[in-house]
Amino acid sequence: MKRSGFPRHGYPTAPKHPSPPPPRDTLEIAFAADGLPVQTIISQGERGVTLSATLDIPAINFPLTIIAPPASQTIGLKRFRTIERRSIAQARQRRKARHL
Repeated sequence: MKRSGFPRHGYPTAPKHPSPPPPRDTLEIAFAADGLPVQTIISQGERGVTLSATLDIPAINFPLTIIAPPASQTIGLKRFRTIERRSIAQARQRRKARHL
């Protein structure tokens, strides 16, 4: 007896769909020679669609000072990647649950 969808070893085969590319978010900031920001571009892309917002900043008469937050309010790249992988896995599970 032959079962469709199952190979000889009895395990179902996974569908042969390419996985979608991961979401891509970027932040670009252009600075003038004096250190002042002149343009900010925020882009967010997923599944071949990219949304971008551009903010042009006119000349201002004071320097921009960026102060780093305390270490207790930041995470390292390794921790960020762990959170990102967990978030992607949870999103995949939610999509699978919707399609059941």
